[in-house]
This record gives sequence, structure tokens and C-alpha cells, in this order.
Amino acid sequence: MIDPAVLRPGRFDLRLAVPLPDAAALAGVLRRHLTLPEPEIRALAQQAVGHSMADLDATLRDLRGQARRAGRRVTAEDLHAAFGADDDPMMTRRIAIHECGHALVTAALGHGQIQHIALDRAAGQTRIRRAPRAGLIADHSDLLAELMAGRAAERLIFGTVSSGAGGPDDSDLALATRVALAIETRFGLGAEGPLWLGETADWLHDPETRARLRARIEAAEAQAMQILTPHHALLEDMAKTLAARRELSGQEAAKWLEQVRTSDAVAAAPEPESAPSSPDASQPPACRTL
Repeated sequence: MIDPAVLRPGRFDLRLAVPLPDAAALAGVLRRHLTLPEPEIRALAQQAVGHSMADLDATLRDLRGQARRAGRRVTAEDLHAAFGADDDPMMTRRIAIHECGHALVTAALGHGQIQHIALDRAAGQTRIRRAPRAGLIADHSDLLAELMAGRAAERLIFGTVSSGAGGPDDSDLALATRVALAIETRFGLGAEGPLWLGETADWLHDPETRARLRARIEAAEAQAMQILTPHHALLEDMAKTLAARRELSGQEAAKWLEQVRTSDAVAAAPEPESAPSSPDASQPPACRTL
């Protein structure tokens, strides 16, 4: 973690996010360090998706030390065991369902192009190239549905939701709250009418505003659920492949995404209700939708 003081305005002019390496990059490192058949290299690289280059380097050094003490070479079995040591199949499945929910709803609403979906050891990430929008209330409502789609997918498949949509300030819930707050206080599209009320989170302390935000976000989750429900089997099939492979490129994901793009059942956002429901919560997987 970086101290927030270091990231205050004026300290750095440019910030770069360095994504985790994909299977191709990991395979390149494994080829340089190991003498194994190419199919084995590719299988190991696929299993290692979600590890950083530093993780991979540390794992290789540790395994080399163990092998040296045992008087042998590092084997593929050593690496398979190391990469799978922390795997929790149920958690991996939940994260995969969550990420595929984002991808399918985004494809159904037609506002963005899925570029990459990946799982790491405790989270997931769906990278989206978002199309320009006109800024209509329907556009903002669709964006909210896309952000809430991971949570909706979990509820559809498991009947419960995890804390994976929440957490840090770039989480699904954080982004959805910002969008809903902007609708109410800055975009002139909410209950306050054509007023610009400032870029402040102080409005979150107002009970009436908070109730409107919650109703709007819950309506977006309901919209996502309405889109996903007829594609229940498609969601599970896509998530099964993602869980096994740990990543899907946009081209690979198109096999499933095209089926929702051509569907006639694309739901509009329901009207927000004043009495929000109280969701269940279980253990996280975290999610980032970029």
C-alpha cells in the first residue's frame, strides 16, 4: 500500500497502473528459466495467471532451492503444486461468475467492448473499452447496471452476494455510488433538478440523498439481474471456462458475448423504489471493472 500523503495533488503528475501479466508473458518467463515441453509451459503459464512477475520469480527461486537441497531439478509437478497451493475452487467460481456478469451485461447494453477478463488469487478484473455516451439518464443508468452486474450475477447463481463488489475506492460499489451521486448533485438529472451542488461527498451524510442513491443503485442491480436471468446457463458456461483458464481475451470471450448482443431481451432500468432491500453478504472476492 502507498501512503495517501504521497499521492496528494502536486506530488506526481502521472500515475501508471501496471496490470498483472497475462499467460503469454508468464510463458515467456517460464521458457527462459525452465527446460520443459512447450505444452507444459503453456499449461503452467495458464495456471499462473493472477501472479505478478515478482510472485513468479520468488516461486522459481524457492523451488530451485528446494530442488537443489534434494539433489534434483525443478519439475512441472513442483510448479503445478506451487501455483495451486492457495486455490479455493468455490471462491474461484464465485469470482468467475462475478466477472462474467460484468462482461455479459456490458455486451447486452452495447456501451463497451470487453478487452480482457482475468482472475488473480483473490480477485478478478474485467477490462472494458467504454464507448462514448450522450450523457442521458438512460446512459448513466446503464453504466450503473454494468457496475452492479457482478453482484447481480452472484445473487443469481448463488442466492447470496459477497463483499467483492466493495472495498477500495475504485471498487464497483464506490464507482456506482459516485455515478449515482453525480446524477443527483452534478448532472441535473436527479431529484434536485437543474442544480449543480458541488463535488463533495458531504451529501452522503444526508439521509434523503443517501436513500435516493441506494434506490438508484438497487434499481441498477435489478436491471442487471433482469438481463442475466434468461442467460443463466450461458453465464455458468462462460464462468466455468474462465475459472479453468483464469483469463479470457476479448476475442475468446466473444463466443458468449455475441449471444447476449443478439438477444431481444435487453432490460431498461426499473424505476428506483424508496424502500431498498437488505442483501445477504458472504466472504469476498474483490473485483475491479476498468
